[in-house]
Amino acid sequence: MRSRWAAVGAAVAVACGAGGVGWVAHATSGASISSFVNITPCRLFDTRAGGDTVGDRSTPLGTGETFDRQVWGTNGACTIPSTATGISYNLTVPDPMVTGFVKLYPGDAAVPNASAINTSALFGTKANGGIVGLSATGSIKLFNQVGPLNAILDITGYFVGVTPGTAGAPGLNGTNGVDGIDGVNGTNGTNGTNGTNGTNGLNGTNGLNGINGVTGAQYGRDITAVSTVVPGAPGTASMDVSITIGVDGYPVLSYLVPLPGADPVPPDLVPAPSTTGEVFIVKCTDPTCTSTPTTTATGAAGLLGFGTAITIGAHGNPLVAFSSGTGLGLGVVNCVTQTCVAPDPASYLNPPVGDLTEYQRPSIVVGPDANPIVSFFDSALGALKVVHCADVDCATFDAPDTVDSSAVVGAWSSITIGENGTPVISYYDLDNSAVKVVKCIDTACHSWRTPVTLDSAVVGSPSIAIGIDANPVISYTVIPDPLRPFTAVKLVHCTDQACLGHSVPITLNPATGTDTINSSLAVSADGNPYVSYITNGELQVIRCTNSTCVTAKAPLIADSSGTVGGSQAIVIGADANPVLAYIDDLAGDVNVAKLTHSSWTPYGWGR
Repeated sequence: MRSRWAAVGAAVAVACGAGGVGWVAHATSGASISSFVNITPCRLFDTRAGGDTVGDRSTPLGTGETFDRQVWGTNGACTIPSTATGISYNLTVPDPMVTGFVKLYPGDAAVPNASAINTSALFGTKANGGIVGLSATGSIKLFNQVGPLNAILDITGYFVGVTPGTAGAPGLNGTNGVDGIDGVNGTNGTNGTNGTNGTNGLNGTNGLNGINGVTGAQYGRDITAVSTVVPGAPGTASMDVSITIGVDGYPVLSYLVPLPGADPVPPDLVPAPSTTGEVFIVKCTDPTCTSTPTTTATGAAGLLGFGTAITIGAHGNPLVAFSSGTGLGLGVVNCVTQTCVAPDPASYLNPPVGDLTEYQRPSIVVGPDANPIVSFFDSALGALKVVHCADVDCATFDAPDTVDSSAVVGAWSSITIGENGTPVISYYDLDNSAVKVVKCIDTACHSWRTPVTLDSAVVGSPSIAIGIDANPVISYTVIPDPLRPFTAVKLVHCTDQACLGHSVPITLNPATGTDTINSSLAVSADGNPYVSYITNGELQVIRCTNSTCVTAKAPLIADSSGTVGGSQAIVIGADANPVLAYIDDLAGDVNVAKLTHSSWTPYGWGR
């Protein structure tokens, strides 16, 4: 078994003898020598809340926080003597939600330029072993780059100072061996005869001409792989697609099929209610969804247009929120497997007032307590509401909270979890033609701050994500003139977690589209946002070249068919490249587009 060790002093050597194996840390010239003492591993601290807590801290480490821990004496579940000069440890970061690093060093030393462990929001729990020296008072420090981050440290042994033994006398020189005799030289071999010349080979036939290469997207750099996940038919087009990435790294989609024969309704209009319909879940079996996926009808019928959102629950299985008429209202379907075969019956979280009440565009996310939280527009009250589920399956739930009812507000709500574990929601204020954002005070969103208006132009379809600086980023569409001569996509970067301060809205695309709708936002692992949207029936993507999107690449056309409409959504795949799901209104298809590149790293957008 191999371990990576950080040296106490200069180097670590293994000493073997009749008594077994021991570790001896050899210091540089003039320093002391330490000997390793094996112990039964013990836990110094575990910052996770609940029954997992060990030590006196039950909250995660924050961004830029230095965490000081005493080792000498009895701390956590460990008892270490005051003669210890260093410890061997195992450092674990369980299920990080952020990407960064942690440094571990003696309590009276300067912060080193090397990390003890690197965290990733994409790849789950990480652990690393090592050795660290103790301060003159027996303490260590941890420095955390990006939070929130839980940490666990187990001690597997410690070092104590020893006095070197007296060097032994030099051994006697051995006698020289007898010189060997020279060997006899061999005779030279005879030369071989020359071989006959071979006949000339026949001329080969000319190879076939190669086929023309695939035309690259804009600037000849980006390639879009598109697959039809669910084929449709005109007049019964699928609507309101949503996408996430499953625990196996492959896309998972939810989409809505409305009343058969109904025409698709543009997402910036209130859809007419239907009395029949279905929510479907699609589990892809490869990163591009080109292989045959698993498609499941959830049994959640009586649906309205534009009302489905998907996420992966704490149990690793899909959870889908949707809008339903016929007296049922806002619903959540819990999948009991990753492919969602035979899901649980839907839970209905907010029954409507009358049969024809619409609940437009719910948004779902999993909170720090592992339970889902859903934001949605209650069109009967003209209000933004939030429901906190009381278990991971959302079989039970709290009473809905009305977060904003100052006007007709809450359409196109988009919810995410902030750096401190509380939800943040962006949404549309119809009466004031404004995009707003509100920060919840507690993890269940039973209390919240005063909503903040980001832009008061004629706007719609906001989408929210948390940037690399732990502050919200919001994209949305803008209609400068009520007659809509052209439309555009904008982005706002908040300068604090509650968005009390924010940047001036940045226009991302040239305002030439006559029907730019439905923005969707995702932040890549390097912290730079991607924004996708539909304009003139085309699916386009813009990549910001920095975290605040002050600069951005020109729009990339992911689908130029001219028939894209209804709905689209973007997510970052397991390989850090974007994946999009969208609707082809003309064919009624649900499509997946995987953006790849022949000569880039996953975080680039051209050279």
